[in-house]
Amino acid sequence: MVGKVATAPDTTAAAPAFQVTRDGDCLRLRGQLVFATAAQALERLVASLPRDCASLVADLSGLSNSDSAGLAALVQWRAEAFRQGTPLRLVKAPDGLRALARLADLEADLLS
Repeated sequence: MVGKVATAPDTTAAAPAFQVTRDGDCLRLRGQLVFATAAQALERLVASLPRDCASLVADLSGLSNSDSAGLAALVQWRAEAFRQGTPLRLVKAPDGLRALARLADLEADLLS
C-alpha cells in the first residue's frame, strides 16, 4: 500500500496586490481589494487622502477582485474622508463590487 505524501502549501505564489495612485483630485485604485489586502489597503487609502482638496473622486475601475472585507475598507475610507471634511465619491465600481454593495444595501449610499 502506497501512502500519500503531504506537501507544504505553495508559498511562492505572490500575495494579492493593491495600489492607489493620485491624479489631481482623482485617486485610482488597482488590484485586489480582498481580505488579504484590506487592512493594508485601508491604511494606504487613509494616508492618500489629500488635506487640500474640496472634493475627491475614487476610480474603482482598476479593481480586479473585491470581497466583503474590501467593501468594508471602502466604507471606512469614505467615512474617514468625510470626517476630515473631504467629500469622496466612489465611481466606476466593477460589477462584482457593485453587486456586493447592493446585497449589503450600500450601493445607493456608497457608489456613484
